[in-house]
Formats: sequence, structure tokens, C-alpha cells
Amino acid sequence: MRLVTSEQAIAIDNETINTFNISSKILMGNAGKKIANKAKEMVGYKFNLPILFICGKGNNGGDGFAAALQLHEEGYSVFIHFVIQKKDLESNGRYFYKECIKTSIEITYGLIHNVKNEPGLIVDGLIGVGLQGVVRDEIVPIINWINKSYVQVLSIDIPSGLDCNTGVFNPVCVNADVTITFGNAKVGMFLRLSPEYCGEILVEDIGLKSLEELNIKGLKWKLFNENIIRDYYKVIHKDMNKYSAGKVLIIAGSRGMTGAAVLATYGALRSGAGATVTVNPQSLNEIYEQLIIEGMTLPLDDNKSGIITDKHYDSIMEKVYWADSVLLGPGLGRDVSTQKLIMKLFKNIKKPLVLDADGLFPFLNKFDLLNEREY
Repeated sequence: MRLVTSEQAIAIDNETINTFNISSKILMGNAGKKIANKAKEMVGYKFNLPILFICGKGNNGGDGFAAALQLHEEGYSVFIHFVIQKKDLESNGRYFYKECIKTSIEITYGLIHNVKNEPGLIVDGLIGVGLQGVVRDEIVPIINWINKSYVQVLSIDIPSGLDCNTGVFNPVCVNADVTITFGNAKVGMFLRLSPEYCGEILVEDIGLKSLEELNIKGLKWKLFNENIIRDYYKVIHKDMNKYSAGKVLIIAGSRGMTGAAVLATYGALRSGAGATVTVNPQSLNEIYEQLIIEGMTLPLDDNKSGIITDKHYDSIMEKVYWADSVLLGPGLGRDVSTQKLIMKLFKNIKKPLVLDADGLFPFLNKFDLLNEREY
């Protein structure tokens, strides 16, 4: 499954609308229908069970108005709480807001205590994927009210308050039973504690163009799941030896962080690798030899510095040719010469490469470089 950041999600919306001439009204209407269908399922198709939409001023709220309108037209009991004044509504949602007004759907405004009806389902359309930083003070009581409501919650696109990129929230976010998101799932939904707050995640097609059709900048995120892992496993044959079972080169560890290299080595062996070679500073080799008893080591002269640097590049590349895959980074440290080595290896290793921990540090604020690899 492809994942996108907040910036990429907004870019996909804009590109779909501006380049492919698909109106925001159509996209919002399609989103409303998907939300309405899930809401009906969650209330068990009980027409008299009140469905409360809590809407903000952005497209998230506009999707909520579109869904409320759809449900009202089908005879469901719907009411809306709009957390700001109607004059502040952003343009994309204005059409569906006006349509809700025409149908006499009950709408309350402002503070949450203005809500009069006891809902059977809450649809969260407060804050979308564009949230950056801290939830505004006036919104915090509303999110707290939702979380204490003891009814099911359906969040639109992402639970309000959850950061689309990092999966963190400050200070609160909606605790949803179901999150219905559009086009692509968002990176933040799968990081840290966010899966607990998203609940069931549904990815729905509303007519947004696919990533293959668009030239969207940024890191190409994918969700690495169990099915992908299965595809990499090989059936063990009776005549298989440790070298045909897979050879892993592990470039890891430095003074004070030898444990990272040891754990990474045993992780590779436990996951099925037949043979491993762990590159290490020669001054620390005794530690590696004592703890890595099932794998091999490649000590490199470090002049007792305790680190691996760019001067070791040629020696490491000789061993890269032996390996089927390479792990680069755990516990390597952040010395400038070590970072140079990491970047050089990243550009020149033409085999499957896993970057971890310090192996990612040179790419800070330069994540787009990670897209340059094909492996």
C-alpha cells in the first residue's frame, strides 16, 4: 500500500483539480457518499439513530456537510455542529453547507455545549491532513467531548489532532473507531500510537488521480506488510547450505554502540540468513568475536578510533560483492567521515540495502535522495 504525507495529499488534490479538470465539488460529493455509506453501516441502518457531524472550516468539514446532506436525503436523522461561524467556511465546502441549510438540517455553532441532541454516531470532520503542530486551545474541549461521548466515532481522512506525517498529537486527538481516508493512506496513520487512534482504516477512491499518473515530489512511502515478507522467503531444500540460504553484510557499530551491531547480526540470522559478515572497527573486534559466535566478522584498521570511516570504503565494497543484501547503519555513529562513507555506499551498492538508525542520519532534510535508489 502506498502512503503519502500531508504535503503529498494536498498536492494530489490540487493536481487532480487543476491538471485533470476534475472539480473539487465532484470530489467532495464523492467523499460525502463514501462517508455516508460507512456511517449507515455503523448505525446498523437505523434511520432514527441520530448522526452528529462535527465540522471545521476546511475540506474535512466540507466532506462532512456533503455526507450529512446525502444521509438526510436518504431519510436518516442527521444534525451538524459547526465549530466556527459560517462566514469563515472555506470555499470548497460552502456549496454543501448551503445545500444543508436549504434542507433545514439542524445546525448548531460554536462551543460544543451548544449541541442539544444525544448522538448515536459522531462523524469527525474537525481537522484534516493539513494540521501542523499544536491543536488550537478552543478545539481541545471539543475533541475531549468526542472522546468522552461513549458512542462510535467515524473520522474523515485522519482523526482530528493527529499529525499526518509523524503520527503524534499535541495535546489531544480524536480516538476513532473507524477512519475513512481518500486516495491513499497517510504516513502518520501507521506510526507510534496512531493505529490505536485511527481504529479501522478504510482507503476509498473518490476520483483522485493515482500517484502513477502524477509527478508528486517527496519520498515514495510504502507500507511493508506480512504479504511482502512472505514473497521474500525461500523454501528450504534438503541440499541447501548456509551460503545458498542468503548472505548478509552488516555494517554497524562503533565505540559505545557495539550492541547495535550484535543485535542486528542476530536479527539477520534469526530471520533466516544463512551467513553474515559484520564489519567492525578493528580496535573493537574482540567484543564482536566474543558475542557474534554464529556469524563472521570483518575487522578494519581504525587506528583505535572506534569508528568506521570513508577510508574503509574500498575494503567494504570488496565484501559487498560477496553479499546478497546489505544492512547499513545501526550504531555507526555520526562522525562526519562516517556520514561520508554512508552516502558513498548508498550511491554505489547495487544490491538490496536496508538503512537503519545512523544510516539515515545523513539524509536529514534530504529525504528525496532516498528515491534515487532502485533497490
